[in-house]
Amino acid sequence: RFHADDAACARPMGKPWLEGFKFATYLSIPIVLTVAFAANPANLESIIRNRAYVVYPAEGPKPPQSKRELDAYFAAKTKEKK
Repeated sequence: RFHADDAACARPMGKPWLEGFKFATYLSIPIVLTVAFAANPANLESIIRNRAYVVYPAEGPKPPQSKRELDAYFAAKTKEKK
């Protein structure tokens, strides 16, 4: 069982220099990466083009918008079947 007065809970996470290093790393990595990509827009553009996750298909025919267009569509379909 967990108790708030456990000896493990009272121990510090690490030495002060280790905590400082972890904090500096935590802050510096995003800053360095942001500067690296923002300073060279061509680099950012190449990464965006390389990582195109969503590829949309070509646009298909539009559906009928009115009753007349719908009737004409079904009439054309029945003529194709004959």
